[in-house]
Amino acid sequence: MTHGMTCAYVSKLSSFSTMWRHDLGFVKNATLRAPRSGLWSTVVAPHSYRVNARTVCCRYFASAAHDGEEGTMSPEAIARIPVERMRNFSIIAHVDHGKSTLADRLLELAGNVKLDTGGERQLLDDLKVERERGITVKARTASMLFDGHLINLVDTPGHVDFDYEVKRSLKSCQGALLLVDATQGVQAQTLANYNSAKDCGLEIIPVLTKMDLPHSDPAMALDQIEKAFGIKDDRVIWTSAKSGEGCEEILPAIIKYVPPPRNSISEYSESLQEEIKNSKFRGTIVDSWYDKYKGTVCLVSVDHGEIGLEDTFLTDSQILLGDVKKTSMFSINGVGLLVPQPEPHKFLRAGQVGYVTAGIKDGKLARVGDYISDNPMALTKNKGHLERKRVLSTPKLFASIYPIDSVDYEDLRKSIDRLLLNDASVIVRGESSGALGHGFRCGFLGKLHMEVFFSASQGRI
Repeated sequence: MTHGMTCAYVSKLSSFSTMWRHDLGFVKNATLRAPRSGLWSTVVAPHSYRVNARTVCCRYFASAAHDGEEGTMSPEAIARIPVERMRNFSIIAHVDHGKSTLADRLLELAGNVKLDTGGERQLLDDLKVERERGITVKARTASMLFDGHLINLVDTPGHVDFDYEVKRSLKSCQGALLLVDATQGVQAQTLANYNSAKDCGLEIIPVLTKMDLPHSDPAMALDQIEKAFGIKDDRVIWTSAKSGEGCEEILPAIIKYVPPPRNSISEYSESLQEEIKNSKFRGTIVDSWYDKYKGTVCLVSVDHGEIGLEDTFLTDSQILLGDVKKTSMFSINGVGLLVPQPEPHKFLRAGQVGYVTAGIKDGKLARVGDYISDNPMALTKNKGHLERKRVLSTPKLFASIYPIDSVDYEDLRKSIDRLLLNDASVIVRGESSGALGHGFRCGFLGKLHMEVFFSASQGRI
């Protein structure tokens, strides 16, 4: 069923990007050496000209063999991995700097997919609106096995309208790949995302992308990276995600520089820490979406213990709403990892990020940011703290949506409620019009944010 809608633009959001350009010098008397790890290796240039006080390096192509067993995601293999060998990281960058393409390439290197033999591109952009527009709207997660480590990847949007998605994703990570387009350099959202990652205490790994393009300017990009972030060029990984060159250096760098998931309960009072330790498990809902067969599907970052099939739990939202009876506990009927497609497992352990289903029909009882636990005493009991966790950006654009036929109002409301499951930055209030009847007034972070929300609402009704 499709609903027509009338939109009233109240204000518009204008955004801008800043770009610096420098003249590029040339490398003189460059000599080659054997590759260090795989596809690309540094070219030694002992007599290089200096450009803006930097030595310009070149790279050359080679080939690397791929071990197909790296991507094996059997429950037995996962169960043997201790938390010290787990890594959670995000990919952050300005819009169209190659995040999703690099995510595809990393999944290929880990053995999850085979892009060169008919594999699908933009694997983590699975929403219809994302494929139509060629942008990432929702953060997506995928788990990989590489060199005996379980690596959880979160691909994030780059457009300023979806900044809230980036901030939400970073809270479940310990490191971030900071992508910089070698043809454009540091941009507005590069700076904003870097600051967000540093605020979360993440380890930053800088990556130059699109090095295969003939107009790439690595000297300019390296100079901007050092000036903006204080990162020396010897820490920067040079890549072309489209062709795969240089990408084989990234996963080893994540293992080396990104710390394992840390104990996240130390920030609480001693009494609450004790309750958490006495519980079988506790986790944080970092994302959620609605499935017409399974109900609300929660993406959970496990903070403590082990979440398994048939376990029961309560959420922060139930505490807030006063729904904490024994009969109100949800019973888990599905857990697993995203690789990036859902892969069922028997349990999730501390340090892992995976999905949990429990037949939750009312999304208001399991909201993004909620803690979940089998022990109600291990949940946040302070209403003010719960509300502060959900404070988001102030809307900058408002529009109204109405059903063509008033009998479809309830269906429209249910569709909007389901969309709000994983987009709590949209502010929705009921309103009525003498000409259009009952509808909803919605606040968004920008025009693109509004268009994506309305497109999604049409597709889900």
